[in-house]
Amino acid sequence: MRATAFTTRRRLYQRTSSGGIALNWGEMTTPERWICGYFTALPLLWLLGLMLPVALLVVFGTLVRFVQSPRSYALSLPWLLVALGQSVAVAYNMVEQSQPAVMLAKHALSSYLLGWYVLWASICIGTSGLIRPEVFVRAVARIGFYYVLLALVAYPIALLSDAQFLFLVSPVGRLMPPDLSATNFSFGIFVYAWDNLFGAVLPRLGLFFPWTSVGGYAGIFLIFITANEAEPRLRRLAIFSGVFMVLASLSRLAWVTCVACLAFRWFLGWRSQARYLGATLGLAAAVLGVITLGTPDEAVHEASAALESARPDASQARNFIYGATWKAIDDAPVIGHGWPGGAVIADVSDTLFGGGGPSMVIGSHSTVSGLIYKGGWLTFSLFVAAMLYTAGMLMAARASPAIAHSTLAVLLSVAMTCVGESLESLIVPTVFGYIWIGIALDRCQPPSMAAPAEKRAVLPRALTG
Repeated sequence: MRATAFTTRRRLYQRTSSGGIALNWGEMTTPERWICGYFTALPLLWLLGLMLPVALLVVFGTLVRFVQSPRSYALSLPWLLVALGQSVAVAYNMVEQSQPAVMLAKHALSSYLLGWYVLWASICIGTSGLIRPEVFVRAVARIGFYYVLLALVAYPIALLSDAQFLFLVSPVGRLMPPDLSATNFSFGIFVYAWDNLFGAVLPRLGLFFPWTSVGGYAGIFLIFITANEAEPRLRRLAIFSGVFMVLASLSRLAWVTCVACLAFRWFLGWRSQARYLGATLGLAAAVLGVITLGTPDEAVHEASAALESARPDASQARNFIYGATWKAIDDAPVIGHGWPGGAVIADVSDTLFGGGGPSMVIGSHSTVSGLIYKGGWLTFSLFVAAMLYTAGMLMAARASPAIAHSTLAVLLSVAMTCVGESLESLIVPTVFGYIWIGIALDRCQPPSMAAPAEKRAVLPRALTG
């Protein structure tokens, strides 16, 4: 990235840092302290099992207490509609199945409903202008640094231990009912698990994330968010830590997504004329290739087979789930089934938590088929509209092109992740990515929609000390 891409980098660095990776807490507003404090305390929250409850308190507390701008709610409205669409699907199916009203609390606290509201709230906070991008970038960089430091401990443990995985129940998790799935995924301390990849048995790191793949997606977010860091040395270290997270996850989808997003970001860095010319030549070459050589069905099939052969058991299980999900969609195509279906196949990861029963359920492991199954084509259409709206707003940006381009790469990673994961389950562990999308929407608006700069981050300063 060119040094001129973020014209105020050096000045912002001097304003937000007292040296190294330190944050100038005395110069932050109260919302910035809440958000940045969460990321700063991440290792401690993880060990205690408080990541989920504190994240919810910070996100919804900031939204209710500080976000008062109608403009913020307007910019994030498409994402609120996604959450409301899923809520309608849940309510409709509760009535159809005559479920008692008390079940509403269970649904409201489940990721298939709560996750969409967290996503909307995060974007709404970002669009409020209460979180300055330079402060946020510096705080988020710490996630990658923490991850690398903990990996220096986790890898030796994995290599010296005979255990196939290291999973502990956190202090808070011990207070939860043992049969509650959230006890493992949201209140557990998952360090590593050995897995077979391309014929080699390697340790996959979990650390702050409920399963290993999520660390890879978080690493992609980190790469493109910290690309806007003001200080060059810290920027390089933060990007390296993001790349390390992607590699350490051993997630095939995360690897492919990272490469695609890096290429996309590189393409966006071209001048406008060069982008148009490159896109035109690329399209012409693709059409010519199809005319002369035919469709690349065989090449696509071979590439897909190669990826599936990397972890054949997992690939077969996913394909089984996808088939069962699409069959079940026909029973409720418009409004959906409201929530995930029954477990139909055992997931390898279930053995990590000492369980023996099936854990892969209908409507999981894909946002495409999964969201259609749970919320119907209605909610899925709202999701697609929200993605296109956000991308369109960023592509029309006239200010802060570096932020707009990096956020478009983040948005592409979200879209690609939706192919193989249920997005609503990833939102809380990667909440910083969605706050950043909101920050970008705020900073990259056309002049007619942009909020006056003097109205940003002007809440009373938090007390220092």
